[in-house]
Amino acid sequence: MEAFDMARKLAFAGQYSPVPFSASPIYITSQLLAPELASCRVFVPIRYWTEEHVMDVAREIACILGPTEQFDVGLAPEESDPDKPGAAISSEPARVTKIDPHSGIVALRMGQQAWKAAYPRLTFEPIGYDEWRAQVDRGIASNPAAETL
Repeated sequence: MEAFDMARKLAFAGQYSPVPFSASPIYITSQLLAPELASCRVFVPIRYWTEEHVMDVAREIACILGPTEQFDVGLAPEESDPDKPGAAISSEPARVTKIDPHSGIVALRMGQQAWKAAYPRLTFEPIGYDEWRAQVDRGIASNPAAETL
């Protein structure tokens, strides 16, 4: 799914989510020979910025996009939204990623912690930092099985 379409779909759904959120597309340069993922940023109101609510938003995103999609979505407090007046542009303190469209595994990273969940339940379970690093290189998601370097 193209980043603009993904952002529109998520922004619409975020208006009706139990934990409200907004979205905007981002365009990043992927690493050499890595599969390019549709990417966007999701902004969560600061009053909802807790581990539990971020997991709820990640679950909503995964449900909305579906088990056959490939995505990389950055999550940040709403105050980081560059479209808001006086907002500070910062990197995403959390990311929800589904690298392999043929796998039902969704990864969520927030700070130094990481979780994974599988469709259809999408119940996040903690995973080790090393397991997450196998799927992430220099902060940009990649599928290690697809790398040809």
